[in-house]
Amino acid sequence: MNNEKGLTLIELLAAVAVSGILLSVVFLLIHSEQKQFTSRIASHNDRNAINRTMNLITADLSNSSKIFVTGNELRYKAGPKLKSLYYTDGQLISYDFSNDANAANDDADFANASISVTGSPQKYTASAIIAQNLNQAPSYRYNNNPIASILQNGELIQITIAFGGSPASVQTTSVKLISNATTK
Repeated sequence: MNNEKGLTLIELLAAVAVSGILLSVVFLLIHSEQKQFTSRIASHNDRNAINRTMNLITADLSNSSKIFVTGNELRYKAGPKLKSLYYTDGQLISYDFSNDANAANDDADFANASISVTGSPQKYTASAIIAQNLNQAPSYRYNNNPIASILQNGELIQITIAFGGSPASVQTTSVKLISNATTK
């Protein structure tokens, strides 16, 4: 019976085992590529969010004539409007500031550190989340020192923001306030 055609049970089991190993390798390669692709997309999205945030802040502040920092908040005058960037719970939120229908007290409110989002919410309107997933409050500096007073008319400030994500990213930008602006 040496001329019988067909496969023995051992040959069949060997073929199934080799096929299983090859399919496992192919599956692992596909899974690895999928993880890398997902990681690249997440990294790309993080970079886009970082660039968008830094560009928004730079554009807004470069049109500002004065700024004031108090706690986790940066207040600035952009044209006739007073605005606020407020950090809380990993988010950077933009507000229109001092919209209490009393323009006479706007300058006093602007530099009043006791006014806050939680203590005087009526002064903060038109909120918009600028950034999420921040590791800490942004750092605002002038001449490499924390900003401790009102700055205006052409001063150069540095803004550093630590974004979360994988890996975390710290971004710094410099913004020059408008020179010789007429301040209210």
